[in-house]
Amino acid sequence: MSFGLDIKVQCKNGGLESFSISKNSESEDICEIFKTHQLECFDTSKLAKDSHLMSFTLPVDSIYRNRSSESVSKLDIDELVELSLLNKMDPYLVGAIKFVEHPPTSSSKRAELDSSSYQRIYGRLPIDASGAVAAMNCFVKDGKLQKKTKTPNMINLPKGNELGKICILNDNPDTADNPVLTFLDKDSKIFNEQDAPLRNNGVSSGDVYSYMEKIGEKDFFKAKEKFLLEISLGKFRSSGSCCIDVRYDSKSDYGKTISQVKSTLALIHLRDKTKTIPKRVNVAGKSKDELVALKIQGYNGYGVFGSTESVGNSCLKGIKMGDRPVYGAGTMDLAINMFLLNTRFNEVVREKKKSLGIESTPFLLCENRDGVAEINSLSFAQLQKTYLESQKSCPSRTFDYFRKEKGIKKVKGEKVNRPASK
Repeated sequence: MSFGLDIKVQCKNGGLESFSISKNSESEDICEIFKTHQLECFDTSKLAKDSHLMSFTLPVDSIYRNRSSESVSKLDIDELVELSLLNKMDPYLVGAIKFVEHPPTSSSKRAELDSSSYQRIYGRLPIDASGAVAAMNCFVKDGKLQKKTKTPNMINLPKGNELGKICILNDNPDTADNPVLTFLDKDSKIFNEQDAPLRNNGVSSGDVYSYMEKIGEKDFFKAKEKFLLEISLGKFRSSGSCCIDVRYDSKSDYGKTISQVKSTLALIHLRDKTKTIPKRVNVAGKSKDELVALKIQGYNGYGVFGSTESVGNSCLKGIKMGDRPVYGAGTMDLAINMFLLNTRFNEVVREKKKSLGIESTPFLLCENRDGVAEINSLSFAQLQKTYLESQKSCPSRTFDYFRKEKGIKKVKGEKVNRPASK
């Protein structure tokens, strides 16, 4: 059994006020491990190659270890944190889900471009049809979208100074269809002639490549965006009975506004999903950490990998996520061990809180709490280990902080000792 860092989180009114790491023999050993990976003790950020990029390292050998990157777009991080705080959502959890859903590119030259291309279709966070409909407080009846009668919700975007409206034009989009969004300005006029389709699970890469040849487009994401739009508008067109008010920046261009709308719909969906665990999910005998993982799992769904949920990883095939929420556990592992311990990410959170005039930082593990909450930094990594014990074709992992490897270079000026064995 491995023991992680003892992290003491100070909660106030359900938000994160501060955190500290207990100094003991375990933390001293782990500090040395950080140093062998050219990191300052308990800081997962390195000096980025330029000011437009940020660095994130996952120092735990767990499922999403490949999400580490030294070429993360700071623009992405800035906007995600701002949108999270505006919508009272945990920025550490949001950052983790961003990395799980859209792993950072490894090339600094492509970081900004790939990020921009991805967000045109998906937003900073991905949202599908069923999620968008739920986030916009709508439902389907007799094959048509309708708005619920309760108090309407609203999307708040950064620097919002005018009130507009976003509508889904599809009659009844489901998870594999394209919800077509259109933006109406304060005078109820179309903000832009180009409507925006969201992701479509039924479109393969091969379909897109064929379409690229057809129209002579070399950029995959641009071609996919046009392809989705063509399919959407050819299949659906209605008056838009499912709408939501949006307070937007009148000086912002359409592309940025619609990307922020998509991201915010995903945030609202995530916020709603992490409030409760559906009654159909069996929670009997689950630990406190497992209940947290199950809440997060709601964003990804409680289906079966390889059946209701496509998966390219044979290790995960057959896992019923309502019983073994491996996505939820993996995401929380990232939130704690990659984002909470990242100095530069915490700087962004502080800067955005100050600029927005927000005092509290939403934090899932502080929910409904005041005072100190103690976290074992490896508890969610250990959950992943438990969930995968019966799986085949899984790579060998320690689910622990990386051990010192043979031949690793010492940090100049530092004496590196091998950590004590567990």
